[in-house]
This record gives sequence, C-alpha cells and structure tokens, in this order.
Amino acid sequence: MQQTKRTGTILHSNNSTNIARGKKSGALPHPADIYVGKRVRLMRKLLGMSQAELGALLGVTFQQIQKYEHGANRISAGRLYDLSRVMRVPVGFFFENMNNGSLSCEDASADWQTGAGADNLLYDNEYLGIFSAYRKLKNPELRQCLRRLIVLLGCGN
Repeated sequence: MQQTKRTGTILHSNNSTNIARGKKSGALPHPADIYVGKRVRLMRKLLGMSQAELGALLGVTFQQIQKYEHGANRISAGRLYDLSRVMRVPVGFFFENMNNGSLSCEDASADWQTGAGADNLLYDNEYLGIFSAYRKLKNPELRQCLRRLIVLLGCGN
C-alpha cells in the first residue's frame, strides 16, 4: 500500500480510494462506518432506546443517530466515547468481531442495502423484544428460571 502526500489517496493493487475528509456525491459509506453503525444500532435496540432518546442523551437529533447507524455519517472518536459511556460498553465493543479490515466496500454495501451482515440479530424484532423484556426483569431468581426454561425448550427442538 502506498500513500501519496498531495492527494491523500491510498493506492491498492488495481484501484485507489480517496481518503479526503468529504465524500464524493453518491459515494458509499466506508465498511468500517457501516459496521460501527450497526453495532450502535444493535446496542441501542438491546437497551430498548429509541433513536430520539439516544440522540437526546448525546445532544444530537434522531436523524443524526439514523445517519450514524447507516454509516452515512462517520462517528468521531469523541462521539464514540460518548456513545460508550451512555450505553455502558467499552469503546472496543463497536469494533468487536470486525473482519480485520477484510470487509470490502462491495460486501458492506450489499449488507447495508439488505440488512444482512455482522449482526443479523439487530434486524430480528422478535429477538430484540424478548431480550428487552428479559433485561427489565429485576428479580435474579426469576431471570435464572427463565434462562433455564429457555435452555430446556431449546433442547426439545
């Protein structure tokens, strides 16, 4: 990989990617931005928060949260830190299980368009509803009984 000083372009084997601050009109989001956005959405849904609620905690609009979640707008380091504090997860959570940069722009674009990819659970409203209800259970014994019941029911299939 070779970086030119003037243009800010990284040259790969047969193609080049512009890494300037702005995006070209119609350009696809970067695969890492899409992945991080999906992780934000996953955690927001697991916490039972709306985009408006998360936005209010961060001091941004729900539209901005939508853009973050789709990778349309990059999340700055400071904003990522704020997200980690609000969601009570380490900053590294947003990069967990990422394909070490092997995700191509084409793969990420297809995942973004179809809702497939790294965290398919974030598109499963049934799973998210069950998980959200489970998190609201305050009684630890009841939680343990429910876990055991789910394991037993799962073994029957």
